[in-house]
Amino acid sequence: MSKILIIEDEEAIADLEKDYLELSDFEVEIEHTGNRGLQKALEKDFDLVILDLMLPEMDGFDVCRKIREEKNIPILMVSAKKDDIDKIRGLLQAEFGRHLELLDFRRTDARQIKLLELLRRAALLWKQRDTEFRIRNIFSEIWLLLLEDLREREIPSGSSNAVSRDRIQTMIAFIQQNYQEKLSLEDIARSASVSRSECLRCFRTCIHRTPFEYLLDYRIESAERLLRTTDASVLDIALSTGFSNGAYFGKMFKEARGIPPGLYRKIHQRSPKTNF
Repeated sequence: MSKILIIEDEEAIADLEKDYLELSDFEVEIEHTGNRGLQKALEKDFDLVILDLMLPEMDGFDVCRKIREEKNIPILMVSAKKDDIDKIRGLLQAEFGRHLELLDFRRTDARQIKLLELLRRAALLWKQRDTEFRIRNIFSEIWLLLLEDLREREIPSGSSNAVSRDRIQTMIAFIQQNYQEKLSLEDIARSASVSRSECLRCFRTCIHRTPFEYLLDYRIESAERLLRTTDASVLDIALSTGFSNGAYFGKMFKEARGIPPGLYRKIHQRSPKTNF
């Protein structure tokens, strides 16, 4: 029997996923924090990890990195945040040097609208009695839609694509290593020995973002981690993650996450640690 680990802080979601998987004869275990999920993933042998990105104690990106340092378990990364798709793609290209196909569910594609409607129908049927057969049929249709979507997203493996992936991997790694500094487009391009125009082309082709959009998002993600796990002041966190001042940091953080950094800390910080 295949074993699956679910790392999800929302108990209702985790329980629902567990119920569906067990109906298909999978053995399922659940953890609700990043630290405990990582510990279990490393201690036991699983065939798949279903990993939420917004977790207490340690976020899903760090959990993924640490699992990959020790094991080669397939990981299904799940997020309700629309801006996480490119962060996941960038993470795996920079950390593991491989192209990753991702499904980004938006309400702009007829097939994906149908898929989301099927998921809603399955959720409603799950609350009723004697609906197992109908639910299984719905999930069979869902799998067919997913396969069709993946086939259409296949990227040719020609030499030009390989070169672009190598370059974007190098530039993303440079950003992650130097995001605390003031970076220019020329700095990022120079890290991969390409022109500024080629740098922009690589980012748009590979992760559908500009270098500065990726840099800003990585700075916000790093600030999120510090807000959750340290008791450093908001200003110190702003300066340590590459922002020029606290006011600009507060504006960018609120635009990205919908709330000011101070309120984000109150909501998400569980147990403050020492200053970094």
